[in-house]
Parts: sequence; structure tokens; C-alpha cells
Amino acid sequence: MLFNAYAGDLWKRLTIYLRREVAATVGLSRSALSKVAKVSFFKVAEYQARGVIHFRSVIRMRFGTQVDTQAIADVGGGITSRNVARYIAKYVTKGGEITGLPPRGIKSLGTLDHLHLPAHTERMVRACFVLDDVNAGTLR
Repeated sequence: MLFNAYAGDLWKRLTIYLRREVAATVGLSRSALSKVAKVSFFKVAEYQARGVIHFRSVIRMRFGTQVDTQAIADVGGGITSRNVARYIAKYVTKGGEITGLPPRGIKSLGTLDHLHLPAHTERMVRACFVLDDVNAGTLR
């Protein structure tokens, strides 16, 4: 559950450190890299069956010929824009249902009795409420 609670921060760190590593690899400072290259990200978070968040991502780098990359083509062989769109769509449409969660948010612990969740999923939901209370400065 702690990984899930910090998943957003971990993703943010990945984006920061990736840019640092790319800059170091090509011998530039981060500010110099930002003038000649653009690194952009698209991510989708999905729940694995065990309840841990898993990120799927597409990382795009607009850079010169110094980096060996495989371009996304509109048509033809290799990676096409259509294939990337299908890959992204596949994971954007995934949700928490793999863990037995309902398609809507759980607003209170009182609703758990009516949901009949698997034991593991119910423990995860309860842990989320505890973590939310810790972040809010209160503990039930």
C-alpha cells in the first residue's frame, strides 16, 4: 500500500532523473538539454491483480541524431502511430475491476459491508483510508 500511496511522487522522480540521465549521457547540463530536446511522457496507471499500481508509459524524446531511437511512423513498418494509440487505449480503459473494486469511488468504510470485496481488496481499501487519515493529520 505504501508504494501505491507514493506512486505519484515516484513517477515525478522518474521524470526528473530521466532528464538528468539523458543530459549526462549526451554531455549536456539539464538546462542546455531543455534547449535542444523535449522529453514528454504519457502514462497510464493500472492495478495489478495483487492490488499494486503498475505504470505503462510512452516516453517521447525529440532530439537530434545522437540518440538511437525508433520513430513512431504514421504508416508502414516498425512502430506506427496507430499501434501506439492501440497500446495506450488498451491500458487507459483498464480500471480497478481486476481487484474486485466497483467502477465508482468508495466514499466511506461503512460501504464495505455491502460491496462483498475479496479479503485482500478490502484490506487494501481499509489501508487507503488509514493513509488518508495520516495525511490529513488524524487517525481513526
